[in-house]
Amino acid sequence: MLKPVALSFWPALLTVTAFAVLCKLGFWQLQRAEQKERFIQAFQQQGNIEISAIVDASEKAQLEKFNGALVSIRGETLMPYMFYVDNKVHQGNVGYSLLMPVRISGSNIAVLVDFGWVQAPNSRALLPNIDIPNNVLFEGQLKTKHLEQFSLEQQTIDDQWPQRIQSPHSALQLDLKEKLL
Repeated sequence: MLKPVALSFWPALLTVTAFAVLCKLGFWQLQRAEQKERFIQAFQQQGNIEISAIVDASEKAQLEKFNGALVSIRGETLMPYMFYVDNKVHQGNVGYSLLMPVRISGSNIAVLVDFGWVQAPNSRALLPNIDIPNNVLFEGQLKTKHLEQFSLEQQTIDDQWPQRIQSPHSALQLDLKEKLL
C-alpha cells in the first residue's frame, strides 16, 4: 500500500511564489516586446524628408518628429571636431564609433553624423587616425530621440582633438558657431 506523501508547507509556498513571480516576469517580457514592436513600426513608417525641413525645425520638440526619417545630407565636415565613442565592439573587435559635426550646405546648421565603427589601435593611449573628406554626401536615418546612454559621469568637452567620449550625448555639448542639431 502507498504511503501518503506529506508536503511541507515552506517548500510548497516557495515553489508557488517562484512560479507566480516567473509568470509575472514572462508577461512583463511580452509587454516589452509589444512596445518594441510598436516602436520599430513607427520608426519604419517614417518616409524620406527634405533637409530643408530639418533646417526649418530648430527646436528639440520639432526635431523629435523626424526620428527614423530617411534623409540625404550634403555638407562640409567641421574639422577638427572628431569624437570617438568608446567601448564599441564589431565582430569581436574592439573599437569606436566615429562622430563628427557636418554643416548642411547652404545653412548655418550642423548635424552630428555617425561615420561608423573604427577599429581601435593596440594601445589605449592612441586614437585611430582617420582621413575624412571635407565635403560629404550622406544618405541615412535620423535619430532624434533616446540619445542618452548610461555613463558614470558627465564628460566635459575640452580643446584637444580628437576626443574619446563615453556617450554620443556628450558630443552634443560642443559649442560651435553653427547651430548643432
